[in-house]
Amino acid sequence: MREQDITNYWQYFLCLEGDLSEASRYAEPMGQPSVYSFEYYKIITLACAETETVFKLICKKIDANESPRCITDYAKIILRQYPQIIDTKVIVSRINETIKPFEEWTIGKCTFWWDEHQDIKHNRHMFFKKATYKNALYSLAGLYVLLLYLYKISTLKLPNESKYFYNDAVCQYLCCKGSGELPDFAQ
Repeated sequence: MREQDITNYWQYFLCLEGDLSEASRYAEPMGQPSVYSFEYYKIITLACAETETVFKLICKKIDANESPRCITDYAKIILRQYPQIIDTKVIVSRINETIKPFEEWTIGKCTFWWDEHQDIKHNRHMFFKKATYKNALYSLAGLYVLLLYLYKISTLKLPNESKYFYNDAVCQYLCCKGSGELPDFAQ
C-alpha cells in the first residue's frame, strides 16, 4: 500500500471529524452524550464502514494470507498482534474527556459502539435513538486509533492534523501515557 493511499484514508477521517465538529455546533455534546440525530447516524454509519475497511487493511498487513470477514475475525488477527490497542487513549478536545474506543474489545466481544452501529445499520426504524453523539464520537475515535496503527505499521509518520482528538504526551495526538508512543509500539 502506498503512502498516498493511506493519506487518502486519513483525509476521509478528517472530513468525518469536520462533520462531527459541525454537528456539535447545533447540539452541545457536553453533558448530552445521548442526544441523537440523522447527522450522528450518518457519521456513525460512515465511520464504521471506513473502520471496517481499515480493519481489513491492518489484518492484511499482519498476515496477507488471512481473509477476515467480520468483527470477530478482525479481533482474532489484530488483538493477537496488537493486544494493547484496547488501552489506547484518545483525549476529546471538544468535551475534554479521555476515552478508550477499544477498551471492551475482545475476541468474543465487540465494543458497545460497534454493536449499536449494527443495530442502527440493520434496524434504524427500531434503534434510531442509538444514533447518538456518544456513538458517533466513539466510532470516529475508533477509526482514529486504527488509522494511527495503520500509519505506524506502515512505518509512516503519524499524522497530526486532528482538531477533535489529541493527547498532550510527547507525540501530542495519541499515545500511551507519557511514552509518546502507541501502546503496542512503546519500548
